Amino acid sequence: MASCRIFTQRPLKIQDVLLHFRQGYATSAAHQPEPADPRPPEVAAQDRTANNPTSLSPQNDPQLFRGILGRAGVKVAVPVGNQYKPDPLLRQQLTAENQYEVLAQTMTPLSHIPYEDQLKFKWERNKKLVVNISRTLSKHIPMLYVDQDGLMCPVDPVVPSPLLTHFRNKDEFSVSTGIDGYSRRVGFYVGRSREGNVVCVAPRELINMKPSHRLLGEMFEKFLEMSPYDSCRQGPAGFVGHWKSITARSNRAGDLMASVIIHPQSLSAEELTTEKNRLVEFFVNGPGKECNLKSLYFQECRHSQCPPLLAPYQLLYGESHLYEHIGKLKFRISPSAFFQLNTEAAEKLYEKIAEVIKPDLNSVLMDVCCGTGTIGLSLAKRFDKVLGVEQDLVAVDDANYNAKANEIRNADFYCDAAEKAIPRLLKRKEFTYTNVSAVVNPSRSGLSVKVINALRKTPQVDRVIYVSCMPIGNAMRNILDLCLPTERALPGENFFPVRAVPVDLFPHTDHCELIVVLERNRVYYV
Repeated sequence: MASCRIFTQRPLKIQDVLLHFRQGYATSAAHQPEPADPRPPEVAAQDRTANNPTSLSPQNDPQLFRGILGRAGVKVAVPVGNQYKPDPLLRQQLTAENQYEVLAQTMTPLSHIPYEDQLKFKWERNKKLVVNISRTLSKHIPMLYVDQDGLMCPVDPVVPSPLLTHFRNKDEFSVSTGIDGYSRRVGFYVGRSREGNVVCVAPRELINMKPSHRLLGEMFEKFLEMSPYDSCRQGPAGFVGHWKSITARSNRAGDLMASVIIHPQSLSAEELTTEKNRLVEFFVNGPGKECNLKSLYFQECRHSQCPPLLAPYQLLYGESHLYEHIGKLKFRISPSAFFQLNTEAAEKLYEKIAEVIKPDLNSVLMDVCCGTGTIGLSLAKRFDKVLGVEQDLVAVDDANYNAKANEIRNADFYCDAAEKAIPRLLKRKEFTYTNVSAVVNPSRSGLSVKVINALRKTPQVDRVIYVSCMPIGNAMRNILDLCLPTERALPGENFFPVRAVPVDLFPHTDHCELIVVLERNRVYYV
């Protein structure tokens, strides 16, 4: 069967994508005439001859956007023949020559699109998400007001990122087998595990990564060349090998923290100490000295992931923490603590949260999933009291330290399960507030139903600010559960969406942070 593609004669533009969003139907090249090629016939013919199945440029290959469009809810019919593979990440298409290009297009798939058009794409995508939420709620709440665009609340323009390149302050490099068979390659995975073609590719052409992070990965690979131990990988009977990963964290001052993770297997304490000493010697006095590390940590992890309480981070060299400024506040960052990847854009995010939360000096702010306290402390001067809840003990310790270091006396942070802490704290005599705003910024797995019900059943909570970096999926389910009418599984009064604000923390990717403002006691009926 002959291959059939969309826009084969001209580059794929974001305007084409937005057109199909607005038209709201699946596009099929088989039922539409191909656009005329404005170029001379000999140039067009030469281009068609040169066009081959290994071309991976998004401007020539609209199929690279197939996954993005699918996740955005747009169905694009693209019949594919034997001459064209549907997935650019298949092993047979990945070569030593194009591996860096493939990795760049996997991790920054929108990098070939002008940034203004990236923002349009992300706005359309988030608008569609709010439309889907509005449609679902209107089925359960009769006479619910929805405007002519299918929205029950407005969607603001996307807040752009102030920094478009080299903005990531954290990168986790895996140690695994490269396309050349070398088993100690340091980089990121490319491929599909179900196809058995996953390989590790070094990050040489990623525009969102800091050069200092890339240098750390390269130096760690040089260190591994001299190590007597191989990379850690999953075998039939469990993990085999030792070296798992290295994580780079940095701040805007240029300080760099490295955290090396190893599977100890059956290594003795003396053998592990030898490797620790070799790491310190390499990065302090050896070739790795070029990285100019501020901190070097070491973790012994026997599982896929290990929380600090299960496998503590061991400081081998340097300072115990990094420090970063958000606005006028200074924050301490531990090796395992959550901190927004784009510091400059995070400042814009917190400014927007402060704008939409409608602060009141006679009310309290509940910072659920507070991490190191960045959101709660940034808003502390606008509220009478800030109460933060987090299950990560190390993060809570950082949050309380940050409050004290910034001389913020109206903020307290607790290590507890949110579903227990929310009603328990608000029942205290000293916290007799009738007006409570809750900010929730969970991980990609979202909130549990218990936390959802705790928010719904606590009448003092009249406003919820839901912040998510992955609004499609669990976050959307959370928002619906907060807004659906009262029932046995969802007790308590429900909320209603009143505003959605996208903030771009991830330029050149299809991800976008989304703030959804939910309120009670509002009239949303026709």
